[in-house]
Amino acid sequence: ESIIDDHAREYFTRSISMEGEITNMEMLLKRRDGRELWVNLTGKLDREEEVAGLALIDITKKKETEDQLFRLTFYDPLTGLPNSALFKKRLYIEILKSRQFALMCMGVRNFKDINEMYGMETGDQLLKEIGSKLSSEYFRKDLVVRFAGDKFMVLLSGIGDTGEKTGMDNIDTIAH
Repeated sequence: ESIIDDHAREYFTRSISMEGEITNMEMLLKRRDGRELWVNLTGKLDREEEVAGLALIDITKKKETEDQLFRLTFYDPLTGLPNSALFKKRLYIEILKSRQFALMCMGVRNFKDINEMYGMETGDQLLKEIGSKLSSEYFRKDLVVRFAGDKFMVLLSGIGDTGEKTGMDNIDTIAH
């Protein structure tokens, strides 16, 4: 037995009522034990009998694979932060929006020496810590990225949109 959230139920009911059928609608269901189940739903409404015939196909594995592929493509496996590919896409969107934004680039000074003296495991741990601290410091609308090696980028989105605290005049304060 599965539970459909109210929004999905409403969308499904409206769609099948208006169109008389639904083809290949992907829907997320939640089982009573809390696990999620993705289904591909196809259905046809019989208006005379006032019943709907439905076919559900479990596509949970497919959705998990898509999610994994997305994470491998757009996220850094070491830090869990977005990577340069996602950064470039987001930067392009900011440019198209024609809003004020700022970019900050940071690197770890003498990172090569740290790896050589203390080992790559220590260097990796340092990068994880830096990524974690950076992502906890900025707003959710901003993007913190491990760009390459020991380089991190921060895209400060919509500078000046939310008030004086994030204005261009305060960019030094934001950077510190």
